[in-house]
Amino acid sequence: SILDCINSGFILMDPETHRIVDVNTYALGMIGATRDQVINRVCHQFVCPAEIGKCPVTDLGQTVNVSERILINAQGARIPILKSVTQVELQNRTFLLESFIDITERKQAEKKIRDTKDSLENIFKVSPDIIMITDAEGTITSVNGAVETILGYSPEELIGIQSTILAPVEEHYKKNAREMIYALFEKGFIINHEFYWRKKHGGVCPFECSSILLKNDEGNKLHRPHYYG
Repeated sequence: SILDCINSGFILMDPETHRIVDVNTYALGMIGATRDQVINRVCHQFVCPAEIGKCPVTDLGQTVNVSERILINAQGARIPILKSVTQVELQNRTFLLESFIDITERKQAEKKIRDTKDSLENIFKVSPDIIMITDAEGTITSVNGAVETILGYSPEELIGIQSTILAPVEEHYKKNAREMIYALFEKGFIINHEFYWRKKHGGVCPFECSSILLKNDEGNKLHRPHYYG
């Protein structure tokens, strides 16, 4: 069958009895059963966790069109799939044609991204050092709570302003800030650069600053995270 050459699962079902009348090799591999074990079996036993009488398509009137669902294999394992169901006419009869692909790896990758994002957010929140993100023009887009402990500014006060405004007014301090920005754009990163900021209620605070310049796939500058310790 031509369907056996396609890397997607295809199952043909009777919409009245919900029995499987045809299935391709890819689907059999995901289900973990032979063709004889699948043909004429009710689809709820393999490809859908819905109870009999609660079919999303024939009983509940739902449209299943490229949506994430669950496939149940012969061992009872639940496999995430991207699935669509459509009606087809074959030999003057109406059938349901279900197509699907395994998205287990994608779901695992999404979980890793979420876990990494959560870890980074926790580091950002609890770090005793100032972590700041600015856009390519130097406008502060995010800063953690350590800035209030160290400099006296709340994060809300700093969001949306130019970070260079915080540099002390003396020329040698401003020169230091210009040198740091030049080095960052020249190299794409700086490590442990000596830097100074004004405290909200007076005084100057020295830091060792590390920054990296992030770019998109086209090479355009996006933003620059800064770490002040």
